[in-house]
Amino acid sequence: MEVSAGACTHCGADLKWAQRGNIWLKLQERFSQAATRYEIDRLIGYGGMAGVYLAWDKKLGRSVALKLIQPAVAVDPRMVRRFFQEAQTMAQLGHEHIVQIYDMDERDDLVWMSMQYVPGRTLGEVLSDSGEPLPSDLVCTWLSSIASALAHAHDRATPVIHRDVKPSNILLNENGKALLTDFGIAKLQGESGLTRTSHLIGTPAYMSPEQCLGGDLGPASDQYSLGTVAFELLAGVPPFKGPTLVVLQSHRDMTAPDILEYRPDLPAGLAEVVRRMLAKDPEERWPTMNEAAEQFRKQIRNPVPPRILAAWSKRVHSIAISAQPDHLTLGTSEKLIAQALDHEGRALDGRRVRWSSTDERVAFVSPDGIVAGLGVGSAVIVAETGKAMTTVELKVSEPTVHHVTVSPPTLEMPAGETRQLVVTCFSRAGDTVAANPFFEVDRPDIVGVSSEGAVTGLEAGEASVTVRVAGQHETVEVRVVAAPIRTILILSSDLALALGQSARLPVETRGSDGRLQTDAALWWTSSDESVVAVSGTGVVRALGLGRATITASAGTASATLEIEVLQDEASVHTEPIGRTRPVDPGSPKGKEPSTHLGATLLFDSQEFSTEKGTVPPAPRKPSGEPPPGATVVFDGPKPDPSEGSQGWSEEQSQRAGAPGSYASAGAASKPSSHRPRQTGFSLGRKDAMAVGIGLAGAAVLFGIVSLWPSSRPEPVPVAISAAPRDTMVRVGQEFQYRLDAEGAGAGAEIDGRWRTSDASVVLVSRTGVARAVGVGSAVVSLMGEGLPPEAIQAVVTVVPLDPPGSLTILGPGEVTVGRQPWQYRLQAPSGSTLEDPETAWVVEPGSLASVSPNGQLFARAAGTVELSAALNGRTASTRVRITAPPTPTPPRTDDRPRPFDIRIAGAPTGPVEVGSTISLEARLLDEDQRTMAGDLSWASLNPGALSQTGPSSFQAVAAGVATLEVSAGLSNLSRSITVTIVPRVVEVNPTEASGVTLNPQSVELVVGQSAQLSATAVNSAGGVIDNAPLEWTARNAGIARVSGPGTVVAVAAGTTFVLVDAGDVFDSTLVRVTEESVESVPTDADGRREAARYYAWFVDRDLASLAALIPAAESERHRAFLSLIEREWLEPDGPATGQRVDGNALTFSIPVRQRTNFGARQSRQLDFTCQLAQAEGEWNISSCVLAPDSYVPGN
Repeated sequence: MEVSAGACTHCGADLKWAQRGNIWLKLQERFSQAATRYEIDRLIGYGGMAGVYLAWDKKLGRSVALKLIQPAVAVDPRMVRRFFQEAQTMAQLGHEHIVQIYDMDERDDLVWMSMQYVPGRTLGEVLSDSGEPLPSDLVCTWLSSIASALAHAHDRATPVIHRDVKPSNILLNENGKALLTDFGIAKLQGESGLTRTSHLIGTPAYMSPEQCLGGDLGPASDQYSLGTVAFELLAGVPPFKGPTLVVLQSHRDMTAPDILEYRPDLPAGLAEVVRRMLAKDPEERWPTMNEAAEQFRKQIRNPVPPRILAAWSKRVHSIAISAQPDHLTLGTSEKLIAQALDHEGRALDGRRVRWSSTDERVAFVSPDGIVAGLGVGSAVIVAETGKAMTTVELKVSEPTVHHVTVSPPTLEMPAGETRQLVVTCFSRAGDTVAANPFFEVDRPDIVGVSSEGAVTGLEAGEASVTVRVAGQHETVEVRVVAAPIRTILILSSDLALALGQSARLPVETRGSDGRLQTDAALWWTSSDESVVAVSGTGVVRALGLGRATITASAGTASATLEIEVLQDEASVHTEPIGRTRPVDPGSPKGKEPSTHLGATLLFDSQEFSTEKGTVPPAPRKPSGEPPPGATVVFDGPKPDPSEGSQGWSEEQSQRAGAPGSYASAGAASKPSSHRPRQTGFSLGRKDAMAVGIGLAGAAVLFGIVSLWPSSRPEPVPVAISAAPRDTMVRVGQEFQYRLDAEGAGAGAEIDGRWRTSDASVVLVSRTGVARAVGVGSAVVSLMGEGLPPEAIQAVVTVVPLDPPGSLTILGPGEVTVGRQPWQYRLQAPSGSTLEDPETAWVVEPGSLASVSPNGQLFARAAGTVELSAALNGRTASTRVRITAPPTPTPPRTDDRPRPFDIRIAGAPTGPVEVGSTISLEARLLDEDQRTMAGDLSWASLNPGALSQTGPSSFQAVAAGVATLEVSAGLSNLSRSITVTIVPRVVEVNPTEASGVTLNPQSVELVVGQSAQLSATAVNSAGGVIDNAPLEWTARNAGIARVSGPGTVVAVAAGTTFVLVDAGDVFDSTLVRVTEESVESVPTDADGRREAARYYAWFVDRDLASLAALIPAAESERHRAFLSLIEREWLEPDGPATGQRVDGNALTFSIPVRQRTNFGARQSRQLDFTCQLAQAEGEWNISSCVLAPDSYVPGN
């Protein structure tokens, strides 16, 4: 098309709905009567020369686009000839990326062509809708196709030069495929005669330098124009902007800016492609358009998926934000996810959403939608893409409690003591929050807790203290042990026993809390075991004549008793305490007790003694600890098998004063060269009951000595395991090693002896009862004939009972089997996390879980474990509850069916309307197609279209396509169905608004400035409603007010919304007002000066200056006005009058004389409405249009 002073310098024409569209609407009825082959549906676009209608070709049964030349233009033979040439040219250019021409026809003064209907939109609309630069891969995909189409036109015998390549002449079909159209001013190279001399042809923003000079054009001219299109799509702005003459001069003389200044993220190769296409010298551009097309294809880094291409052919109608938060706490953040939707509510992928906040001091939002609360208050988060916008109102408040930690996480304490719980509350951002915790205990008889968190042990046992804060809670497991023993009292005076007599010494022990302890663990020692031996339970036995002192000790408390051993019972003057044994006349000596407990009473499963052959150590201080170097042996005479467990043989009686040492009941007698000092350790009644029965010394553990066999049986090889294995304990703790035998020797006697590598760390009895006595590490092993060397070994790490400082283990208190690993960390008293590779981690029991050196817990079975960690002599522990995983689908067996398929019933057989409800059924089938039990769960993969309302029910909420999926537990078996949702069919009321669009979607004003908004109302069929009743309001009139239909005036700094209501629907525009500018306010003198300047342009027919003041939206309405001035049919008839300045608005009138078709001249007055803007201290007209009631023929 020709460039006139009234054309937009950017696109040449504005296809928005305006008053001029009424001409084409009036022509539609007449056109329908002339073009009887077609059923004309509606007007879909128009320009200065032609309008385009969507129609149905009744003859061929397809949709077509009918391009009708304006009757007023059709009277010019040159324009009709150009119209026919366009049809002929396009008809000859058969190419997949060129719109196809079907037919040409005319009747009376109506001339039209039938061509391919492309239901998408133009690249100009895409760029305008996006509002920002487009992705480079997308641009290269489209422009490589257009370059191929131009190459096809150029490669003809007589090349066809398009001469008007621009975004609005590139269409996108419903699949996103780019097609070139509008060859209306195309020209065969070398042809002349269709345009007037000195008239420029094309659209200024995209014209090549040679085109601006009016010279002969070749294929390189189209390449330059396509380069300007590429620049604009990639940078968001054309290479040159400004009034028409400035743009033309820039194309001719100035080098295009470097596109990398606008898009630093673009590949350097793509920037070079565009730079070369924009070279001023045609010889420096790419040799051919085919080469340019290939260069675009090479720059595609990631091919654009078809669904993305198709989405870009549709306009963004609205934006949906999923999971909209309405509240944030200070210091926290949320990820907002926005989805662009078309007019049917279908998702448009590939669209970038721009985020902003009305008050970044309260809430800041990043480019990817992460909103962070920075200050207490309210802010509106705005999401925009193209001309669509949505908002989220967000309140930011002080932080609340998100999670709670309690230190220490577990407690072990003696009865009578008090420990303090420290509760720390954290916000979601990890900051500490002040709050008042509430404490409660499940066993108040065992533990007492104050309102401040002080925990007091009352009785031995276990309890749970629950801490509750602001809806959060944590549980602390408390174990109360008996208080340390403070006093020991042996309830007997000095005692006399006859040789061979036994007695149990009654003892009373009290803890530091003054309470009587019946289960206290005591160490029993004898000053002379050759005279009196004492067992771990306080049973004494007279072995030799003389006196001995018996000591019972525990910790720092001790008590003693003097015992004298006489020759026979007749010599005993003091009644022994406990049960004595009468002399059995049938015994070999006649002085041995007829019944006795023998080795079982004197040396039960809990005895300790010095190793055979060592020198007895000096008597211990009253500390209650066993002597260093103690290991376990069976020290005493071997029973005679012939007498069973009730008598002693003569040999035994003679050897009573020189007992031998035996590793077990099955070991041979080994005489000792001295009388070792006997030592015993008694466990409390509860602990003794917990001791398991080991295979070694099993009979001894129950106090019964088995009958000795006549000959020692050969050891039977067995597979042996022990529990616990490697473990960590505290000083003073006791534990029992248990043996399990497997294989052929299961149940056989194990002939072995437990040993410790360091008795100063761990003591162990022959039956596997161990006690931690000092800090360090020791190896406990089982040795014996018939067993492999060191058959069983376990490493014991002993840590202090009360280590300095307090370490805390951080990690979950409950974990699930199979979800590995679970990370635990050690926290110092200061609160810092300790990441020391020297940290030793131990978990008990190992059958339930294992732990790695870096604190990763691997849960194997359900139960409760104790997780401990030690570092530099300090230790921490916590209890972890392990839950079983969800029951998996059982493995395949011959008699158990396996899920094989899912059968769905109730699926819709066709499309469903929005608002409809779908109820589905599903059955789980085995391989034989039989229904089987199993949990089935439904889910919607497109909840924006089909929302789930129940376990298997869904509601259609928006038009589109949705997928529903049903799955069967852990079997990885799933099936899906696809549902098409269509809009609900309703009767269309052409005057009832179902939607309204307000443009622009946001404006920024300075106090005192005004802006004009426009609103378009449509009915449910998508038709525009003319003169729809609209109601304009401002949410906060103190910031901005509405002074007329769509006119917004800024009042004070702030942010508000202007709303337009059309019945039950509305739309809004975000208005941001900044502080009052320091610029001066235009005066009446400024108005008079600018009105005079406009009048001078009018007199001089300076069309470029006049056109530069006409906004793009008004270009069509003013095209005839400028055309009349150019043809000298309209001229001023006097200076401007009635100048009036109102804010930034200027109004004035100019008397004019207009020529009629008959040559006469009529006098009339034209009214103008202008906007003033300050530049370099002077107020100038920035825009000027005819007042709405000023009529110019052709408007």
